[in-house]
Amino acid sequence: MKTATYFTTILVLFLSSCSEVKQEETPEAVLKSFNSMFPNAQEVEWELEEDVWEAEFTLDEHEVSAEFNLEGEWLETETELGKEQIPHAVASVISEKYPNCMWLGYEEVRKPEFMAYEIEIEFEGETHEILISGSGEILEEETESSNEEPAEEETKPEAV
Repeated sequence: MKTATYFTTILVLFLSSCSEVKQEETPEAVLKSFNSMFPNAQEVEWELEEDVWEAEFTLDEHEVSAEFNLEGEWLETETELGKEQIPHAVASVISEKYPNCMWLGYEEVRKPEFMAYEIEIEFEGETHEILISGSGEILEEETESSNEEPAEEETKPEAV
């Protein structure tokens, strides 16, 4: 029962912390930056979470999210990928460290002066979310078992 209450609380907090907004309510500076960076974006939906504007959209058949601050400065883009789009060095490191894991999700993460991959896998009953550079260096890793909340395992400074 504690687990159900915990997850309900987390869900309520998450849903109350971000709100979907109409494009007309999005600041002009944010829209200008977004349209400049993603002129071919389709099915754009906007959310506001604290002071961060997030656009979720489709681009070249990929699901993408891009974040901007109130001044319209780009903060981050995450693009969902297929497993075949993951660099060989990334796949090799994951496969060596977690043999026979189940691959769940793959994203390319871009920030100013930074690019990496976020890989989600299941291994020995635990879900791992791994941030890894294109050369295969694990930058950050979080692990969540089915019975506990996320625990950060490993953190290294971001690569530039």
